[in-house]
Amino acid sequence: MRGFLKGRNKDERRRGPEPERRHVEHPEPPPVEPAVVDPVPAREPAELEELLVMADVELAEKQEQLDELDRRYQEAVEDQCRLEEENNRLRGRLTTVYRGLVPEDPTEADDLPTTADSPSHAAELARLHLADHLSLPLEACVQLDRIDNVPESRTWGENAWRGFLALHAYGEALAAEKNPGNFRAWCENSHHRYVWPSNAKKLAMSESKSVGRSGRMSAKRMFPVDRAYDPSGTVYMGTHLKIGVGRGTLLPRVYFVADRETAKVYVGYFGPHKNVPNTLT
Repeated sequence: MRGFLKGRNKDERRRGPEPERRHVEHPEPPPVEPAVVDPVPAREPAELEELLVMADVELAEKQEQLDELDRRYQEAVEDQCRLEEENNRLRGRLTTVYRGLVPEDPTEADDLPTTADSPSHAAELARLHLADHLSLPLEACVQLDRIDNVPESRTWGENAWRGFLALHAYGEALAAEKNPGNFRAWCENSHHRYVWPSNAKKLAMSESKSVGRSGRMSAKRMFPVDRAYDPSGTVYMGTHLKIGVGRGTLLPRVYFVADRETAKVYVGYFGPHKNVPNTLT
């Protein structure tokens, strides 16, 4: 035991005494002074009220400018459509002259009204004059009183009547032996005087894929139809005429299906766009 302690003392003397441990104090970081923010001068209630009035006036002026631009756009589109229709009518007449024929369509030979005063008037004229190849039941006409009482009513009435004339003429073409193709093909190739503009702003042969995938939106396009076409009395309709163009939920639409077997076009809906919404409305 003594030998062990003696050896330990020798080791300790050889290593020397352990260094004294000292506590090192780290300096504290300087305090962060808060940023100096200039106070926002308080405004008097009267001044705030004046600013709000000025903002409302400016907003109203911008809205008026937007409405005016939208009106001009709609007029330009309507003018374009009228020119297209006139061009189609003249091409049809030219074709007749070249063939050396009198008008071969009963629609052309009949003394039909040239225009309608309103959407409701167009529907009445269609039921009165076009029922042999165009079905337009009363239940298909929805909220026409709403679109009868807007500034565009007369223009929409004229357009609706031209649309019904086009659908009726297409029904007559379905009754003929030669296959006229679908409605768009007939409008582009027949040169008939009553063809409807086939551009996307005036005619849609189907709805978008997003509408087709939506059960809610598809259900909005299930419309009544004559049981001569479908025994259930209801079918899905995606093809439609765009009677009014531009912005707004009251723009009229005409949804229809055509049937070669009965040589007839069946209108399932004639009314404002708001009742057949899509992903953009």
